[in-house]
Amino acid sequence: MTLTQLDESCAVGTGTVSRFCRDIGLRDFAELRELLTAPGLDFERESNKDQPAARLDDYTRAVEARIAEVFASLDMRAVDRLCERIHDAARVSIYGLLKAGGVAFNLQSDLLMLGKRATTSTSYVEQMKQLAHTTRDDLVVVFSYTGSYFDYSDLGPLHRQLMVPEIWMVCGGDSERLSFVNGEIRFHSTGDLAGYPHQLQFVESVIAQEYAALYS
Repeated sequence: MTLTQLDESCAVGTGTVSRFCRDIGLRDFAELRELLTAPGLDFERESNKDQPAARLDDYTRAVEARIAEVFASLDMRAVDRLCERIHDAARVSIYGLLKAGGVAFNLQSDLLMLGKRATTSTSYVEQMKQLAHTTRDDLVVVFSYTGSYFDYSDLGPLHRQLMVPEIWMVCGGDSERLSFVNGEIRFHSTGDLAGYPHQLQFVESVIAQEYAALYS
């Protein structure tokens, strides 16, 4: 479907659809169409059992196993180091996409209750714009389940700027560490639905609990 066809189907003008795309954080209609037609959007079911109680049991056990993976692999020295950097930084920004974005908001809320202000944004485009204006006084914390947060943007014009702030990533898996990332909190993850966003959320809670222990 072309932009004109979508306009006509929705009985709106071309500018309305274009503004909608920008409002939800996309560059244009072409990016929206790419997202909607991309493969891999099928919802992953954790259980095919017939009874609700059995499905609940399967899912609960799967989530418990993913949390146990984090427990066994989390480096608390890295957590303490990030808490130190959060405490000392003049400005803190916390980012993530989709469910990871929700985790970013949770850390922002927890830090606010602990007396530390931080900013975040739901729009990926807006996050990139904010990164483009960071200074050496900025700390940026990125939650990314697979470590692919920076894969969704052309970093060519931004790559040099990303060397300026201090950037930490909280991620699972074994993706390669990027040259401009200063620190990582990494945990073991199979990358399945049962772990997302529960593993990230568990790490966020650990960060908040540790920050409270060190600085409240």
